[in-house]
Amino acid sequence: GRLSSIENYSVRWHTGRLPADLLARKAQAGASAQAGAPHPDKKMPIFSKKVVFIRHGETEWNLEHRTQGHLNSPLTERGITQAKEAAEKLKKYKFDVIVSSHLGRAHETAKIIAERLGISEIITDSSLLERNLGILQGNIAEESKIKFPFLFKNGVLIHDAKIPNGELLEDFLARVRKGI
Repeated sequence: GRLSSIENYSVRWHTGRLPADLLARKAQAGASAQAGAPHPDKKMPIFSKKVVFIRHGETEWNLEHRTQGHLNSPLTERGITQAKEAAEKLKKYKFDVIVSSHLGRAHETAKIIAERLGISEIITDSSLLERNLGILQGNIAEESKIKFPFLFKNGVLIHDAKIPNGELLEDFLARVRKGI
């Protein structure tokens, strides 16, 4: 399932030098090694953030193979269960905040996880919205292939296609990168 393997969605970002690297360099220089001390060559704090990305739980439109994009569809019972299962897998980690798009399916998933982990703050950020798929949104995938064949190749969406009333792939990626 989409939420069954949380560890596969983990990304670890570091700013500055990694603590292990810092400790090794300080030890080589004969200095006393203290985790978290600034790198001797740079006045930059050492810190680490663990960011976990979780896709929303299953929605009614997922079951119908209907394109969602910026439109919304409620979570199914299975989607609610998936969010609860994700929270269980995340219990071994400490989180300060959850950031979610404002779309109901994403925010409901975030709310379920936050309640189960005792996280009081959910920040909504529109940069995390799914790609706006313009004229494809709300359509069943097979219908879109018939109505808009110029957007598909061998039955698969051409990802960098200019979807009428939609968002260009590079604009979508830039928006998400900026938000992250």
